[in-house]
Amino acid sequence: SSHSCSSLARVAILWHGPESYTSSMARHRSNILAAAVLGQCLLCTFWCLPRPTFVQPRIVTRSQQLEQASPLRRVARPAEETAAVAPPALVASWRYVGGVYEIKEADGKLFFHENSLHGELREEGEWMVADLPPAGTIRLKLSSAGTEVLSNFKTSGSEAWGDDITAIKEWDSITSKTKALNADLDALEFEGSAMDGKVVVVVNGRQRPTALKLSEDAASTGDLGKGIVAAHSQAVDKSMEVMTERLRELYAAHFSAKK
Repeated sequence: SSHSCSSLARVAILWHGPESYTSSMARHRSNILAAAVLGQCLLCTFWCLPRPTFVQPRIVTRSQQLEQASPLRRVARPAEETAAVAPPALVASWRYVGGVYEIKEADGKLFFHENSLHGELREEGEWMVADLPPAGTIRLKLSSAGTEVLSNFKTSGSEAWGDDITAIKEWDSITSKTKALNADLDALEFEGSAMDGKVVVVVNGRQRPTALKLSEDAASTGDLGKGIVAAHSQAVDKSMEVMTERLRELYAAHFSAKK
């Protein structure tokens, strides 16, 4: 192979001349040197670059993808949280001596409803006022304790407000009153006796037995069972009479909107 290269060199010298061949070789060596220098520069540049670091991939759930894709969802969230706040104390069914009306909430607004009358409540000073065409206008004010509502009605064409009407919460009031009544009835005692007083049964105001009293010779009689049944029935009748009257008073007071 060295013989072939020498032959080719001699041919090149004869063809181009000695000076041309020498100039060509000089350019070739210059190109090789430039390539070597360029390679060294690239190597140094690569060496000075910052080392790559591993970044843990971020896991994104489907709900997060939807939130990122829809900015409106993120904007709407505070409104949803605000809507979850407990409604105003006025929102309830209120009973007064003439019937029941209801305060409802919709889209952040309060509405008055009673039978066919309904209207949006607006704030005017310390009152909530609603126009109820064609009947007139009503105004409402919640008590400081939040247990009663004071109202006045003004008929259409009139400038004067009517009498004060007090209303109480429909079911909250009767539930609390029933609990109080049950506590009172549990504290009461009613006795029933049989066999000339040898057997005595005691029940409370809700007909629940609380005591059984027997004389010393009651157990020796053959009719002890019948005596206990008779005494219990007598005590229950007394208890039922009182409980029925107390319930009648409770519902009468409730439906007349009395505390």
